[in-house]
Amino acid sequence: MQWVLAATLICGAIVLASCNKDNVSNLDEKIIGKWMSLDVDGQSVLTDEKSVYSFVSATKAYASLPAKLSQDEGSDWYLPVGMDVVIKGKKMTLTYNLGENAKVVEVFKVTAIDDSMFTANHTITVTENGEEVLSNEGVIRFIKVAEYHMQDLPGTWECLGITGSQTHNDDNARLELFPDGKYNYYRKNDAGEWDLVTSREFNEYYVDGNLLVTRWKEVGGPMEYESWEIESIDGGQMNWLALRQLPDGLRYRQGVKWAKVE
Repeated sequence: MQWVLAATLICGAIVLASCNKDNVSNLDEKIIGKWMSLDVDGQSVLTDEKSVYSFVSATKAYASLPAKLSQDEGSDWYLPVGMDVVIKGKKMTLTYNLGENAKVVEVFKVTAIDDSMFTANHTITVTENGEEVLSNEGVIRFIKVAEYHMQDLPGTWECLGITGSQTHNDDNARLELFPDGKYNYYRKNDAGEWDLVTSREFNEYYVDGNLLVTRWKEVGGPMEYESWEIESIDGGQMNWLALRQLPDGLRYRQGVKWAKVE
């Protein structure tokens, strides 16, 4: 089931690392902001499996779960999950629903927090129709992320170069990003002209924090997803970073540099 996979990836922020020691007092104030999952059992979370938790108050949070698991193929795919938050001292409890019948409870016993990172002993429990179907625990670490907005991206961006293995976006690509979360994808032909790729049913994207998530579908094909971390947008240039994994398990870092041309 999709919600089981999503909950399993939420558990994927379990780590064997800690952030700088800090007083955990005033957790209700220090937790406000956007936090992205960082490591899994001492291993970095793949970018396509990142989650972003947004604490807007001491009692309410929202989460963007891994896109390919958290939403179906309907038109409204960016729907952050609303979470009820209860903070008592160093303990933080998040409660929310996945699907119609699945309830999730996450408990964070925070051991360290500063302006950039927090570490906690973490447990997650999923129940369906009142019956426990998934439980996990460990030490979890999140990193606080910068916040970009949809209005930071619209325009036409041409790829200047890519490091690491070339995937769906390569050094022969242009993206025309629109404010409504849709985009056009172009490739340069042999004559040096940019042709719109018309073989796709749609292209869509969203931004949460510094996480940029894209999805597209070729006519008659499956839904495709790809996520990136925005390193910077400055002076008409944009840099993306990602951690990928090949089918054989080999991991590699990937980066893309873009220049705004229109």
